[in-house]
Amino acid sequence: MRKVISRRLAVLFIGPIFFVLAGCSSVLGGGGVEEASDVSVGECVSVKDASDGKVKPSKADCDGSSEFTFYVASKLSSSQSCSGSLSTLTFEKGDEKVCLAPNLASDKCYQLPTGEGGGLPDFAAVECGATPSGKTVIAKVDTRGTADAECASGQQALTFTEPKSIGYCLTIQ
Repeated sequence: MRKVISRRLAVLFIGPIFFVLAGCSSVLGGGGVEEASDVSVGECVSVKDASDGKVKPSKADCDGSSEFTFYVASKLSSSQSCSGSLSTLTFEKGDEKVCLAPNLASDKCYQLPTGEGGGLPDFAAVECGATPSGKTVIAKVDTRGTADAECASGQQALTFTEPKSIGYCLTIQ
């Protein structure tokens, strides 16, 4: 059975940078996370390009490995909207959607989509100093704390309150 997953475009304003946390609709085949009931709040998922702009979410460890992951921040009925800048995965099967928050580790660097364009598969863990591709930037996570984190001058704050209080201070390289 083919699965349709769509994501609401959520743009998070961080100083002069806009981070795109979700993108367009896509169709999946079997495997991975096929419906909201396949994951629980607090678990992590990775999102890969399947082909032709389609995405394939899969369960992943939240341990900060080299794979870019998102926390499942909440699960809502399909008629509700995810709060703030959370990304949304909506499934054809079932009547729930999944809201996602990025899972970043201190002292690691990530490729993050900016401005117009980009989506979940554009997020990637990279070596610091890497060259960004397309409409992305490389950001280093200087600190990870709670959503009330205060960042130093020159850093960009990225905060979430779901599934738990998470705050990041980023330096755009």
